[in-house]
Amino acid sequence: MVNWLLSVTASAALLGFTATMQTTHTSELRELEPAPCVEVEVAISESDRPDLSMAPTAHSPQSETRVTRQQRREQLALKIRTMPGWSLYESAHYFILTCVQDVRFIEELKKRSESIRRAIQHDFPHPDLDPVQIHTAPNVIRVLEDRDQFHSYGGPSGCTGYWASVQGEIVLYDDKAGGGRRNTWAALSGMVFLEYLNSISGDSMAAPWFLYGHSEYYSGFKFADSKHHPAPFDWRTGLAKKNVETSKVAPLEEFVRFTHSQYHGANPRSIDGSSCYAQAWSFIWFLREGHKSKLWNPAWEKILGTWWSAWRETSDVTAATDRAFAGVDWTELQTAWEAFTLEL
Repeated sequence: MVNWLLSVTASAALLGFTATMQTTHTSELRELEPAPCVEVEVAISESDRPDLSMAPTAHSPQSETRVTRQQRREQLALKIRTMPGWSLYESAHYFILTCVQDVRFIEELKKRSESIRRAIQHDFPHPDLDPVQIHTAPNVIRVLEDRDQFHSYGGPSGCTGYWASVQGEIVLYDDKAGGGRRNTWAALSGMVFLEYLNSISGDSMAAPWFLYGHSEYYSGFKFADSKHHPAPFDWRTGLAKKNVETSKVAPLEEFVRFTHSQYHGANPRSIDGSSCYAQAWSFIWFLREGHKSKLWNPAWEKILGTWWSAWRETSDVTAATDRAFAGVDWTELQTAWEAFTLEL
């Protein structure tokens, strides 16, 4: 048991660091503490039941390369028999591993994960309707008990969740006793986007402003009437406005060409990672929600769609950026974005 915990903690620490620098947000965890009993609970509500019309055909690539849902379920059920206090749940698109004993919390997590996924799928439709066919093995959402457990599991400091693509896991924690579950829900929404995009693109890395900006965009969504709705992300609005006011922002013409290392602080303008996250969120928010602003140019409505299509076609970030921003008046775009951000 002890050896298993040490190996998981070590590997997760490496994955957490990779996630921070490449494809995720981060969060915090503590060493798994044994509990008095073992439970394997597969709980799937009527609203979460698989849509059989989504089942892969005999010629589906995913049906040939991925284990089945039942096989993955059995693997996870077997694994948690060595993890006292842990339970297995599932929704339509996710297995949920957790030591959190609050059933209402887990039910809400299931509803929220499926809801934000539908919102993301609406914005990023897939030719096959769903990049993860319902009968293939879903990815895992691992929910830790608290921040300490999250850190012990390998979650980097200063974050609330991460997506580990190698293991196919979203890792986050119940922040009820800390900053509140609003933090947990924000992390969940952002990580579902990263997981969804990875399901489509595999190891190809989108430009950081596009990737992390959208992850932050969905993190800000509000959940009401069983649906997610766009809303400004309060983790970023204050810093985004402050940085525009103090000119601590990169010119957009440069920013959309930042590499991942530059995005996380290693850029010639010495703009730190937090400020880059805030700028990316505010730019995506502007491109998706700024069409009613006074300085809006209708030509900008095609930027995100063009970038996404070009990148999916070429897997070339530079080519996608060139195509999406061809003919853009950068001064006009910069002025409009900054004015919109200051009004948040």
